[in-house]
Amino acid sequence: MPPKPPAGRRSRCRELGHAFLDDSSGRRLPARPMTASTLERWAIGAVVLYTVVLLAVTVKLHPTPLYFVETDLVGEYIPAARDLAAGHLADGHYSYKGPGYPLLLAAAAGPCRGDSFLAARLLSVLASGCAAWLAFLIARSFAGPAISLFVLGGMLFNPTFIRYAIEAGTDAPTLAVALAATWWALRTGSSRWLFLSGLAAGYATLMRYNAAFLVPAAAFVLLGRREPLRRLASYAAGVALPLAAWLALDPSAIGHALHNNNYLNVAYELYGRDMPWDLFEAQIGSRFHSLGDVIAFDPIGAVARTAWNLGDHLVADLHELVPLWIGVIAAPGLILWLRRRDSWQAGIHAGLCALALAPVFYSSRFSLYLLPFYLAGAGALLSELPRMLGRWIPKVIAAGAAPPRSWFPALAAALLLPSAWFGFQQLEKNLADAPHEARLAGERLAAAGLGGDRIMARKPHVAYFAGMQQVPFPPSGSLIDLISRARASGTHHLFYSPIEQILRPEYAVLSDSGVSLPGLEQVTYWSSGRGHFYAVYRITDTPLDSLAMDAALERTVLRYVQRRPGSPEAQVFAAAELVSMKHHREALDRLLALERAGVLDPAVATLASTAYFELGDYEHSYRECELAMRLQRPTGWSFARLATARQRQHRYGEARDLYRRAAEMEPGNPEHLENLGLACVALRDYPGAAAAFERCVRLAPGDAQARRYAMGAYQLAGNPRRAAQILAEAARWGIPIQQMLDPEKRPAKD
Repeated sequence: MPPKPPAGRRSRCRELGHAFLDDSSGRRLPARPMTASTLERWAIGAVVLYTVVLLAVTVKLHPTPLYFVETDLVGEYIPAARDLAAGHLADGHYSYKGPGYPLLLAAAAGPCRGDSFLAARLLSVLASGCAAWLAFLIARSFAGPAISLFVLGGMLFNPTFIRYAIEAGTDAPTLAVALAATWWALRTGSSRWLFLSGLAAGYATLMRYNAAFLVPAAAFVLLGRREPLRRLASYAAGVALPLAAWLALDPSAIGHALHNNNYLNVAYELYGRDMPWDLFEAQIGSRFHSLGDVIAFDPIGAVARTAWNLGDHLVADLHELVPLWIGVIAAPGLILWLRRRDSWQAGIHAGLCALALAPVFYSSRFSLYLLPFYLAGAGALLSELPRMLGRWIPKVIAAGAAPPRSWFPALAAALLLPSAWFGFQQLEKNLADAPHEARLAGERLAAAGLGGDRIMARKPHVAYFAGMQQVPFPPSGSLIDLISRARASGTHHLFYSPIEQILRPEYAVLSDSGVSLPGLEQVTYWSSGRGHFYAVYRITDTPLDSLAMDAALERTVLRYVQRRPGSPEAQVFAAAELVSMKHHREALDRLLALERAGVLDPAVATLASTAYFELGDYEHSYRECELAMRLQRPTGWSFARLATARQRQHRYGEARDLYRRAAEMEPGNPEHLENLGLACVALRDYPGAAAAFERCVRLAPGDAQARRYAMGAYQLAGNPRRAAQILAEAARWGIPIQQMLDPEKRPAKD
């Protein structure tokens, strides 16, 4: 029998809480974890330190809401919380989520003296600390002390977890409540714990409807235990309590839960994908009215896309949710962990969560609930490495190396410390990019006594700080259209800042100081000189005239460029304005000068492609679009531009293939489908044209032109019966028969 290691070594090995190798024999030591109280003291200390540090960061360094998550906070959740505090349940606040988070926010705002943004920040950090602690408890219940400590460290040092602890929204609070529901469901305790688990699951569902996966997951777990009906009854009572309370307060609440607008997120993933959300909502979103409509439109495609997303989201999680160097060991570690007999209950929760997320587009923050399970998989593999490597490493090499039992903490530190560094670097960058210009402008407008008035802006931040009502920018249109829309809505001010310049570059002329245009009078301007600026305009009653507007724009663009000599960005801005004013030759001269100077910018190539196309030079338009696609990820629009250029050159075979690619990237875009059908008609591929137009009709059943095209294609394909059906169906959509029979709109044989 090989000698036992000294007692001191054995105790240190046991203190790490896992069975490591004995360096002299290669035999596993008995696993005797440290006492629960010692382990919990370490865990609590780490969580408390983390929470205190992030509280200091969020209070001192985060005075301005960021874009993305906190856009919803200031635009939806804080107004909803204020309404709830005043005793109002406004239906408009709950089209995508229930009242769970606004209720928490309303309760937290009181101790913060009504500062809802401060309350949201504190709530998010405290919830993240609770979530990390609960992840530790869950991991300890099925993976042992050493792996649970790794899970805790992985949570606290994870870049995604740190980001959404600071960016206030539903992410951290929902995660904490969902993990509480999971922890209480996994306990083998009394009915009281099951009631609390159901209560937490019901409340998590009111915070995010996709948290409803917790209910079937717990049901599966409880069905595998003794006295399942009694346990299920306790759990169901807990679930019903928050849902019944909401229903009692608002009898229409059941309608929000069953017919909320989350089906649009599913529709966007299935049929929109690369389309801008505003365009998707305007063109396709109105076609669907429920999740059933979304699935019924293409059930096979919906199932296939969901199945694809299960794998695609897993791959994305393993390099976006967790750092890549942890993800590469988490994947095999998950398989190792799932082989354990006691892991199936937690595995059901993780699997149903992944299934609930599969129908919608990917975001790492949606997968935060899965983070402890990925970390448990990585920890499981790490804990086995000493045993595996101890068998493989030759004894001559191993003799001078550290004993395998000490490798786990060293490897864990090597994985987690770079994650922490990356997380805090990312946090520093995000906070540095905060839109302080929106806060400064809002505070200035509030000081000017404009609270209660309306202001047009791309994001709600300036309106929040000014105490004004935000009016969104229109989806598209010229400056004259913008001003007309503002006047029609009773809006008296317009806000323009870097986010408006990025998302609505066609209005970039408003980003300069001293701008005066018909209908717009600049009342204040500020610039930090480091990419942050704002301009506030008053909407005036000056008559709008397109000639006068173009002349004013041309003068303003020329002044903008003269103020920034040698700036490629200024030249791109000027070219974009010239393209919008249809001065394509002048725009092309500026763009080609940039390309000759070696500027490789997808914006330059895209604008040049547009200018060439409008000038009728389709071959150069095609080449510039190809260049833009090499410089950035192609979109459906890119393939459609290539296809249109080939179509104008009567190269219909290439055009058809390119339109098909565009339709694959944006399967719900009727414009791509219509052009695909027309290209098929030009090639005498009438069945292909009929299929494209048929899908177009299903997407836009009230579009008379699409129906006329479909009727003509079916006639040419030898299917007059279907053509007659399409004509008959038009009456149900209110399309006059005369409009349907317009002969000039049908595709004709060559």
